[in-house]
Amino acid sequence: RADNVGFAAATNQAAEAASGEFLLLLNPDTECRPGSIRRLALYLRGQDPGARSPIAAVGPRLVNADGSAQRSAWRGYPGLRSALVDAFYLWKWPALPVVRGLETRLPEGDVGEPLDVDHLLGACILIPRRVWSQVGPLDAGYFLFLEETDWCRRAREAGYRVVLLPGAEVL
Repeated sequence: RADNVGFAAATNQAAEAASGEFLLLLNPDTECRPGSIRRLALYLRGQDPGARSPIAAVGPRLVNADGSAQRSAWRGYPGLRSALVDAFYLWKWPALPVVRGLETRLPEGDVGEPLDVDHLLGACILIPRRVWSQVGPLDAGYFLFLEETDWCRRAREAGYRVVLLPGAEVL
């Protein structure tokens, strides 16, 4: 299509045309560190097939050009308070009353081991095609932003896990 249908709808179009075992949601302004996508795929392939809660999506640790960590994943889901805290970068001042008790942020540094999270940042997410088929596509009602948050929520509601894999890094 020639018109801009938004990130979610465009991703859904690409997913329909794709034929691989996994779907990789990857922003165009990213740079994958050597071996990172392979690590994500190996992690998904290595999960116990009989696991009570299989993995729906895995994402890497996101880093800035200087190597410092970016927010890659969250616990909890956005609401009005968290939206205001994020929009105005108030999380940089954790002592503020509006920020205190807002437990959605995860450590930005090296978290070490894989970590179950509620949702990943959509800059880079690897999803098994079979899970995508079961959970469904991104909600095209989201033109840009929060479509991955909604998808991860639906995956978790369907009994899947969402995992941050810090051993994989994307700039």
